[in-house]
Amino acid sequence: MTGGKMSDECGNALGQMLEQNKTIEELWLHNNRLTDISAKALAKGMRSNSTLKEFWIGRNKFTETSEGGRTLMEAAKAKGVELKW
Repeated sequence: MTGGKMSDECGNALGQMLEQNKTIEELWLHNNRLTDISAKALAKGMRSNSTLKEFWIGRNKFTETSEGGRTLMEAAKAKGVELKW
């Protein structure tokens, strides 16, 4: 799902999907419109997921220094997920 214009509603749905999907290993969401709200939802989902290994998230509205971006980085570090900015 790259190069799209996903909204925070999509980001929240993807966060819920991460909580429930135990087979996903890679997720590519770069170059969208996801904000800190989406980043926090994705971080919440990531905390419940044990299979995600690589997550491409660059070129969204949230950044490495925004609140949502930092929350996502903390969750990724705790779960051993490689974030690609």
